[in-house]
Amino acid sequence: ICAMIVDDILSTFHVKCCTDENGGDTSDQINSGRHVVGIPRLAYGTYLIPSTAEGEAAVSAALVRYRHLDCAPVYGNEITIGRSILLSGISRGKIFLTSKVWNTAQRIGRAAVQDSVLQSICDLHGVGREDVLLSSPPRYYLDMVLVHWPVVGHHIETYKELEALYRKGLVRAVGLSNYTVEDYEELLASGIHVTPALNQMEVSPLMYRPNTIEYFQE
Repeated sequence: ICAMIVDDILSTFHVKCCTDENGGDTSDQINSGRHVVGIPRLAYGTYLIPSTAEGEAAVSAALVRYRHLDCAPVYGNEITIGRSILLSGISRGKIFLTSKVWNTAQRIGRAAVQDSVLQSICDLHGVGREDVLLSSPPRYYLDMVLVHWPVVGHHIETYKELEALYRKGLVRAVGLSNYTVEDYEELLASGIHVTPALNQMEVSPLMYRPNTIEYFQE
């Protein structure tokens, strides 16, 4: 019944999601630089989830099945998602939180990138900035942060700021989103130190790029 409710809500809000044929929660291992991180293969995408009681209910229902939430500040709902997590009673270590850095912060510079990540941590955990910065080792963190788009002239510095947050333990894995092969090779040539964990990209009948897929799979 819960699974049916989740699927109905997902359909209502047109939210991207994945589910295996058994409704299971399988995991993959991703490289995070210093160690290997387990990432649930099936993610619940939070794009278009409204910042309302209905949106909170949608995320709460999704948490019945999913343990990986794919979030982003530009979606405008991370506070709502954070409340749903707290109300679920699921321990933090059992939920994999992915967020992203939007283009606006990238264009402003590294300080804005750091601020974006810290705000996501606060919103998704329901805590204040001091709670995040004063805990040592970090009690509040993001399992993975992605560069949302490879903004020309800025995405490399964005990635390097995420590397700095990774070294502080506020981010446990760093990844990419919407990168082409050329974007990725430009990033590698810049001398980064943390290997990107993944490249999140659209694959659909309307946007199918077999050469790009094969490149990143290799």
